[in-house]
This record gives sequence, structure tokens and C-alpha cells, in this order.
Amino acid sequence: MSDFDTIKSQYLRQIRQQLKDVVKSVASLDRSISEAVSVSEDFKEVADIWKNFYDPTLLDKLEEEYGKKKEEGNDD
Repeated sequence: MSDFDTIKSQYLRQIRQQLKDVVKSVASLDRSISEAVSVSEDFKEVADIWKNFYDPTLLDKLEEEYGKKKEEGNDD
């Protein structure tokens, strides 16, 4: 085998190994992204549930109405 073929073979082995490493890293990244998406979907479900108990716009309206009633009560 010539020097060229030997060096070519070494480079091909290195490239093959590095490509395997890249594929492994991409697979790991894909799992991480999938987990993050899954967690964010869970948070969305929790947020939707909390919206049933807490509506800031409704709270503001109630506080405003309470303030008006309190002022009306003080004017009497």
C-alpha cells in the first residue's frame, strides 16, 4: 500500500469516527429538545388549569368595583 493510500485510509477512519460522534451528538440534542418541548407542554397545561382559578382581568374588575362601592359607602 502506498503512502497516499495509508494516509487516505487514516483520514477516512477519522472522518467516519467524527461523523459517528456528530450523529451521536445530534441524537442527544434531539432528545434534549424533545424533553424541553414535553416539559413546556406540561407547563401550558398547568397554566391553563390555573387560568380557571385566577383571571387577572377579572381580579382588576372586582377590585375596581369594590373600590367604587367603598367610596360610595363613605360618601353617605
